[in-house]
Amino acid sequence: MAALYGGVEGGGTHSRVVLLSQDGTVLAESEGPCTNHWLVGSDKCLERIEAMVREAKGKAGADEQVPLHSLVSDRMGLLTHLYRTFEKSKFAGFCQRLAKGAQAGDPLCQHVFNKAGAVLARHVVAVLPKIDKSLFQGKLGLPILCVGSVWNSWEKMKNGFVSVLGEHCCSTFSRFSLLKLKQSSALGGASLGAKHIGQAVPLDYAANVDVFYTHSFS
Repeated sequence: MAALYGGVEGGGTHSRVVLLSQDGTVLAESEGPCTNHWLVGSDKCLERIEAMVREAKGKAGADEQVPLHSLVSDRMGLLTHLYRTFEKSKFAGFCQRLAKGAQAGDPLCQHVFNKAGAVLARHVVAVLPKIDKSLFQGKLGLPILCVGSVWNSWEKMKNGFVSVLGEHCCSTFSRFSLLKLKQSSALGGASLGAKHIGQAVPLDYAANVDVFYTHSFS
């Protein structure tokens, strides 16, 4: 079989492996559990990735030996839950309760999501000075790729997010769009892996995203 290019999307709750052919075709995908080495340990992390790679190779009809090319009660009281006994599923369940409260009109829950939107926007603000000017000039304005379940609560976070970015709008930055991937980010990992060894794998970037929100400050 021709060369295979693989990408791994590691996560705290679930993970994914994508295999590409040399012409950029997605040959197979496989899914697995958490591969965060801080949570499960390096050995378990590698074991799970290897299992996903074997499964993906099997789906693609590739020999297991074919190599992959890839790059692969107070605030203090929260510390134990955030570090020593951290469980992402518990925080996800807590966020679901907050979301229901915000949907029902609870002022505190709505405030929490408003603050969450503001915090996410500050991540964008932090890198604005380093963003290539060409990224501001397209019809979408600045494209912002949004990854993670937190964006399922976009409508609840929107006001805080837009408000913070609005404080930094200027002649260069006057419009932005939020995008979600149609494909796993492992697709990009496979493309980078190919590039790393001198092979160009064509990807249609526009076809791999959905634009779910656009805002203009003018």
